[in-house]
Amino acid sequence: MKQYTPYFVSKNYPVPNPKRVIFFFTGYGTKVWFYNHTYKILNAMGYSVYSYGFPGRELTKIDGSYLNELRIIIQKDVSATLKACKQVGIEEYASFGVSMGSVYSIGIVKAFPEIKRMVMITAYGNCARQVWEQPKLKKSKKNYLKNGISMEEVYNSYPDIEPNVGIEKLQGKDMLLFCSRNDKLIDIENTYEFVNRAHEAGLKLDVKIGHGNHIPFCYKVLKDDKRWREFLK
Repeated sequence: MKQYTPYFVSKNYPVPNPKRVIFFFTGYGTKVWFYNHTYKILNAMGYSVYSYGFPGRELTKIDGSYLNELRIIIQKDVSATLKACKQVGIEEYASFGVSMGSVYSIGIVKAFPEIKRMVMITAYGNCARQVWEQPKLKKSKKNYLKNGISMEEVYNSYPDIEPNVGIEKLQGKDMLLFCSRNDKLIDIENTYEFVNRAHEAGLKLDVKIGHGNHIPFCYKVLKDDKRWREFLK
């Protein structure tokens, strides 16, 4: 089943008689089908996959309100899916986020105690900081500055989309994060705002550090790295 909204595209990749489910959040501007190889691996591991893709044309519209509206819509969709899955006896749930998709994955895992494990391939620790420092989002930054809005005000305005806010809700979760030292899209210092807060809070977060620019790094981890497969077994 495929669904479209102005914000995202979702598609299901089921397995017969599923015993476990994984929610998959793609990177911005990448098509849902781009991850078909990953879905096949997850299906072979017994997961039915519910995937969410984010159209690249929306990228230039990103600001706190847009991201938060999208989070609300996705959270309602995930809630309905969880309810339906529980009715047929499914008890094991996980989440998988790639790039900006990791922000939504973190938010979803915070919101639903049933989702116990999460894989992230690159992640922001501070969304507001990403808007301020990423040249591709300079239009959003310019609009904020034009209206006299600071980075700190953006950070505080939409707490439900900031990974560090409410991080204690991730207690009891098993989390695996892949990040690159020389990622030019998501600076590793931004990622480590989340990593450091997680470790300070005593959360179970395993971090794997590699090398390579953003898209090649994400692709290589998805395609070749067996550590996330072992983690989700």
